[in-house]
Amino acid sequence: MGRPAASLEEWAAIRRVVLHRARWRCQVCGLGGALEVHHVVKRAQGGSDFDLDRLVALCLSCHAQTDAPYARGRLVITPVGDGRFTVEVTRGANKWAIRTQLKAADDTRGCNTVALPPNHAIRVTSCAWKGPAPKN
Repeated sequence: MGRPAASLEEWAAIRRVVLHRARWRCQVCGLGGALEVHHVVKRAQGGSDFDLDRLVALCLSCHAQTDAPYARGRLVITPVGDGRFTVEVTRGANKWAIRTQLKAADDTRGCNTVALPPNHAIRVTSCAWKGPAPKN
């Protein structure tokens, strides 16, 4: 079981702090509008409602991609402190295939990183695997 959840009043205050810190924009794509606060580490896995460095403001689309199948491309968010995060889209057959490939290569050989403009927050990493191409 995860850590205790914030009360509704506490969560409303925490959410406001996270969204204000993000300047009311998605911290991945920069989109404004409807935003959600995502737990980078789920409470069930030891995360907390109260750890602001592990809470990120995301638009609905980016938030949905945090649980997307790896074959389609999963958004992986890593906290670096002070409300900042690194973000990458990881593609592969599944998380076990990606881990196996990276361990076998002992670095990112076999993976391609797509360079994006400096103002873009996402680094796209695509890892190859043996087998049929994923269906979209």
